[in-house]
Amino acid sequence: MRALNLKGIVFLLFGLFLIDARGQELPVLKISDNQRFIVTQDNQPFFWLEVQHGN
Repeated sequence: MRALNLKGIVFLLFGLFLIDARGQELPVLKISDNQRFIVTQDNQPFFWLEVQHGN
């Protein structure tokens, strides 16, 4: 069940990228070998920070 939740989180993140890509190339993400982190295709840690500017 834990793996299902982690896969759900990855799916959600991917969906958010599709919505908010703004024409940028999307990174390929995967679960780390120890199944505790999200990493890029070349095993670099993935961190997403979005800054929203208010009107």
